[in-house]
Amino acid sequence: MLVETTLTDPQGQTFEGAVIRVISATRSKNSNSSETTRLTTNPNEVNADAVEATDDYESYNDSVECSYGYWASQAAYENGHAPYILVDSTNRGSSQFLIRKDELEKSKYAGLLLEQVCETYFTDVVLPTLN
Repeated sequence: MLVETTLTDPQGQTFEGAVIRVISATRSKNSNSSETTRLTTNPNEVNADAVEATDDYESYNDSVECSYGYWASQAAYENGHAPYILVDSTNRGSSQFLIRKDELEKSKYAGLLLEQVCETYFTDVVLPTLN
């Protein structure tokens, strides 16, 4: 949870001392690999050996989808008021923020728990666009 943060929300309201919290997050890692082996022969050369060629393909993806809630003040948070849900104005107003593989590969995320990854992303990437 991030406390005492100043942010201007997408509607243009500025909150001094806001509380921001990760509401939900999902990290998806997947990989795919394939191997293709082709055998070819030359029908014009009866004594020629068959030729085998192998192609390997590998891909890997890692991403996080998360949503953030914010409260106007610490008191609003502590009193159990419902949060405002932050929207990503760079993603057509979606409430889901996507952290892509190239961002997650940065050393600052190494060894962090999922909530810490989302908080670091918020502080370094999202918050500067809100102020």
